[in-house]
Amino acid sequence: MHLRQSGMVEQLASDAFLLSGFSVTFTEDLDYSHKPAACLQAGKTKLGWLIIEGVVPPDKQDALQRWLTMAASTISEEIQHHHHRHEVSALPAVVTQATAYIHRHFRENIRFTEVASSVSLSPERLSRLFHSCLGVTYTDYLNQMRLEYCRKELTHGNRSIADVAFASGFQSLSQFNRRFKAAELMTPREYQRRHTLAQLHKSI
Repeated sequence: MHLRQSGMVEQLASDAFLLSGFSVTFTEDLDYSHKPAACLQAGKTKLGWLIIEGVVPPDKQDALQRWLTMAASTISEEIQHHHHRHEVSALPAVVTQATAYIHRHFRENIRFTEVASSVSLSPERLSRLFHSCLGVTYTDYLNQMRLEYCRKELTHGNRSIADVAFASGFQSLSQFNRRFKAAELMTPREYQRRHTLAQLHKSI
């Protein structure tokens, strides 16, 4: 089986971007030891490495590394048994469907019961699957999506911090400020000011 022709890595990359906004690439030589990475094998033969591209925030590294390791293990098993592309799935379908639902609705006041209903599972069952597959809770995952939206808006837009916070789905400004500072180790205003100054410096 030719890995680059199998479609497996492409499917994995699509899942990864849907789940986290990060890109996954395959390399035969690991030159990115500081990034989340997982080895692909066929039996005892190392084929290469899956790598998360981009700068991964500290609060996401453990979850992404855990998921990437699980996905690499799944693909390695499929390679060893010569399964076809349509039989490969890095994550249970319901988890992928649930995260897709969150991506579509994270700016709304969605509840976990709605997400579970969208994939026809009980909240308890989906909660266990969610945590075991992604390494984070639903609340943490939802907040990660909202914070990623806020980072982009604060970096590239001219909207007020309050406007960005409420547009992202956070229900209160204090909740947003607390979550943002915990993730970035700085306030939203400091984050916005730092990127504004960086952009001004580049334009000079």
